[in-house]
Amino acid sequence: MIHSMCTFLYVSATRAGEMAARGLIRRLSRDERGQASAEYALVLMAAAGLAILFGTWAVRNGNVQKIFENVLKSILGDMG
Repeated sequence: MIHSMCTFLYVSATRAGEMAARGLIRRLSRDERGQASAEYALVLMAAAGLAILFGTWAVRNGNVQKIFENVLKSILGDMG
């Protein structure tokens, strides 16, 4: 009698634990709080990486100097 009661309690506790774990997993897999913030941060990091790559390329090729010279020439040309 005591053995069967202990077995019943063990099985009940095990099933309750499994059900609680399944419920937690379901809740966590559906919980999307913070998802937009994480996506926003990843997009910003990607944009910053591309800006750094573009800036490095432009400086190494001398394109930045050419762009500034053209802008200054057009500004000075409009003034004179």
